[in-house]
Amino acid sequence: MKNQLLWAALAIVVTTSIPSASISPVYSAIPPLSEQNLKSLSHYIVIGIVMSDQSKEIPANYGTIHAHTATIQVESIEKTRSRQTPLKPGQTIEVRYERRGKTGGRTGSQRQSKPLEIGMKVKLFLVEGQQGFFLLEPNGWQPYLPQAKTPATQSRLDEQLKRAGWNPAVTRAFIHQIRLAAEQADAKAFANLVRFPVTISQKVYHEPESLIRDFPQVFTEDVLQELKQVDDSMISVQQKHVMIGGGTIWFDQEEGSLKIVSIANWISFQRILEYEFTKLRR
Repeated sequence: MKNQLLWAALAIVVTTSIPSASISPVYSAIPPLSEQNLKSLSHYIVIGIVMSDQSKEIPANYGTIHAHTATIQVESIEKTRSRQTPLKPGQTIEVRYERRGKTGGRTGSQRQSKPLEIGMKVKLFLVEGQQGFFLLEPNGWQPYLPQAKTPATQSRLDEQLKRAGWNPAVTRAFIHQIRLAAEQADAKAFANLVRFPVTISQKVYHEPESLIRDFPQVFTEDVLQELKQVDDSMISVQQKHVMIGGGTIWFDQEEGSLKIVSIANWISFQRILEYEFTKLRR
């Protein structure tokens, strides 16, 4: 009897001595969605290039989360809903997603498991809400293709960009935008890439509308063809500028933003000179 009373008293002491604050809920991770669920639950399936990704840490009930806003250059659309916002190749969209910050008792991935990488080609599984496009959680994106081995010429260009203070991934993504605009002969897309005012063939353009109006004269078929075929061998890197072709396009960077600052229709100019020279010889 004495032993029973002793054990009962000990149990009371042990129980009452445990601080209640030490007991906190533990939340399990959200399981990844299957490929079938990703396709069925998404409003859009988009293939595109990550142009930028900005984040900020915000407080939450269970710690903190990182709220991201990524800019995506759309290359193709595998799924869309006609009643939603129409998307088309060449369009730039903002995609929002969240990643877990400080855990505060949660285990596993509660949001996207990893951030989008600038310059990467990705497949996005999107839903549309009142504030725009959001990634499905917790695995709403994936690399579109395995990253191929970097050719020697690409490695050399990346090294040149790094030495000159340029981010290779961001620079390549911007060049991709230029190439895509050329392939689609998209005047508005080109205008969005230009820093105004800009001087072209001794004419000053102060706003996008005037450049869009003169697009056929500025971006002739010869110029567009050159930009469609741009590769690493056609890119020249300087401290403040990057040049495409023989000076057809120059762009610079200002506070992380890349913009075209010069456009020269050298090909058409050369053909005019050749034509005039031929007339003189006749």
